[in-house]
Parts: sequence; C-alpha cells; structure tokens
Amino acid sequence: MQQQSFVFINLTTWWQQQLFRWLSFAIAFSIPFPVGINSTLSILLALVWLAALPKIFSRQIIAEVLKWSCVFLLALFGLLLTSNFSEAFFRIQQKVLLLLIPLVYFTVPVDWLKESKGIFASLIFGVLLACVVCLAVAFSRYAATGSSTFFFSRELVESTVIDLYPYVLAVLCLGSIVILAEHVFTKCVLPDFFSTLSSMLTILFLAVMVLLLGVKQLWIALVVLMAVYTVRAKSRRIYVALVIMFTCLAIAVSTFPVLKGRIIEALSEQSKENPLNDNPETGKPLNGVALRRAIWVCAMDVVKENPLLGVGTGDGQDALQKAYLNRNFVLAGKYNRFNAHNQYLQVAVNFGLIGLVVWLWAMVWLMRGHWQNWMLLSLMGVLLFSMLTESMLETNKGVLAFSFLTVMAAWGFRSPVTSKT
Repeated sequence: MQQQSFVFINLTTWWQQQLFRWLSFAIAFSIPFPVGINSTLSILLALVWLAALPKIFSRQIIAEVLKWSCVFLLALFGLLLTSNFSEAFFRIQQKVLLLLIPLVYFTVPVDWLKESKGIFASLIFGVLLACVVCLAVAFSRYAATGSSTFFFSRELVESTVIDLYPYVLAVLCLGSIVILAEHVFTKCVLPDFFSTLSSMLTILFLAVMVLLLGVKQLWIALVVLMAVYTVRAKSRRIYVALVIMFTCLAIAVSTFPVLKGRIIEALSEQSKENPLNDNPETGKPLNGVALRRAIWVCAMDVVKENPLLGVGTGDGQDALQKAYLNRNFVLAGKYNRFNAHNQYLQVAVNFGLIGLVVWLWAMVWLMRGHWQNWMLLSLMGVLLFSMLTESMLETNKGVLAFSFLTVMAAWGFRSPVTSKT
C-alpha cells in the first residue's frame, strides 16, 4: 500500500522536475571535488525534497531505505554507549547521507530510468574532469621538478582542486567503469551520445587511472571486473574490444616508464617488521601492509575488550588510540589518528559483533532483491572488497561514494512510474 505525502511549497510540475534533476546532476558531478560543494548540494536537495517534491511511502520503500541506512541507524543506537558526544555527533552527521540519499531517491515518483541516465553521465563527466585535473597537475609538477612521483598514488590526487584519498578516486573510477560497461552491454544506461567506441576508450583511460592511483586491492577488483565482463560478452564485437583494451593496458604497463616502474615497486614491496614496539623516529619507513597489520592487531584488542556492543559511536577512535599506546605503537598512538583501515573491523570496534552481524545481514538483504541487477552487484562487490583495507564509511567522501553509487544503481533500474515530478 502506497501513501503520497503533501508538499509545503506548491511548485509547478516543471519546476519540481528541474530542481530535482539539476540538483541530482550537480551532486553526481561534484562527488570528486571538495566536500563542502557536495554537502551544500545534498542539503539543498534534501530541503527541496522535504518542502516541494511529492513523496510516496510504502512498506517496500521503507525496507529499502533501512538497508542502505543501517550504519547510520547503528550510529544512533551507539549514542547509548558513547561518552565522547562531540565525536559521536560528528560521526552521525558524517553518516547522515546513508539515510538521506535513499530516502530522497526511493520516495520521489519519477521516471527512474530516464532520470538516471543524466545522473550517471554527470558522475562520469565529474570523474573524468577530476582525473584530467590530477594528470595536468602531475605533468606541471613533473616539468618543474623532473620527478615522476607526482603521477602515482597520493601525490597524484593532491592539488588545490582535487584532494581525495587515492582509494576514493580509484573507487569512483571503477564505479564509472561499471556504468560504462553496463551501457556497452545494454545500451540503456547512459544517453545515446555514449557510443560503444567512446565508452570503451573511456573505460581504458579510467583503467589506467586505477593503475596509477596505486591501490593494490582495487587493481585486483579491476582485473576481476574485466574478467567477468569478458565472460559476459556475447557479442563478438564487444569481446574483440575487450581483448584490444587488455592489450593496450599491457602495452601501457610494459612501455610507460612511470607506470611500469611504480607498479613493479608496489608489487615488490615486502612486509617490513611489525611496527609495534618500534620508535618511528629511528625506524624505517613502513609500507601499507605492515602498517595495516599493526592497526588491525590493535583494533582486535578493542573488539576483544568490548565484543558484543562495541565502544559506541563517538569512542571508537579514542579506544583505538589507547590500544595503539598499550601496544607501544608510537607512530599511530602519538603521531597519528589512524582509523581501523578495515570497515568490518571498524563496525565491530564501534558497534560490536552484534552490530557487525546486523550490518552484514543488511548488505546481503540489500543485494538479495537485486540478483538480476549486474550494475548494483558489481558496484557492491567493488565497494565491499575495498572495505577490507579501508574504513570507507568513516569519511565524508566514502559515505557519499558508497550511498550515491549503490542507490543510483538500484534506483536507475526500477520500472518507470506514471506520476512524475
């Protein structure tokens, strides 16, 4: 049973449609750019939705919203356990998009398939612009210094316009690859000006960016995605295009000195000594593997001390800092404030094993109703895999990327409705 809510501000259908559409386009385009832009646009969309857009609620819609907002709801429950309320309220504000994005998009009665094409296109254009800006800055720094380090990993994303964690931009690149690949297969995901050739060339460019960004687990995700799409390719033309793309990537890796050297360097990194009980002022620089192992050991200490319900929404970082110092992990306890660098561990730290089970159940429940939606399943696979080494939902950009990509993938493939904004 559906129930349509009233609006506080009466606008014509044309104005409702335009406000919803262009705010959605702007949010999608701005995801790779400074967080203040995304937050302002998201707040505007929420206010327009609340005041001026018709809304339809049903049990099914409410269930959908609950799936996506599970971590936000856990954070609200975690207020009962927390002692650091200032940090807790910050974490709740950080995660509110997990509730707002599905609530807005699942309740507005629009032609989802039609509107999603423009939103997906805006997202891809925003990611492409961010990548171009990163490369332009890297080339300018290379010209000034002669150093190739600016083409790889953290150095590639540091600029006055783009300031992202490498894994977030890599996730956005992989998300765009999934959208483009689904369009190549179905011809109904993006506007018509995205031809098969232009889509494949864009996929190739984004794949190179994923390699340059240096996030090894997302290299694995890229290879798995390409293998899946190769198996799915029923058209000989698409299969040949994928083979050509693989060949171009192999040639790029083998001939481009910066790319080849950095990939070899990353893959050949050996795990250095465990940094626990080390002095960072005299010790050797740590690679990502050793650092994360040490963080995970300390995070497990917190989980063992608070196994069922965790430490609460606002006390997670404080508990980790204490665990770092208890292990004499000086680099983390004294000089940095590292999160758990694993979303599953992070949920267990904050909300206990019960919270972890609830969240994982919600993710399975989320995918259960979309087994035929290859886009959503692929995106969820990439995002959940990336969370093995990153606490994605502990950053504003990570929350926005997760909620927007997955909600759009589910939202864009609903059946059109007759009542449109």
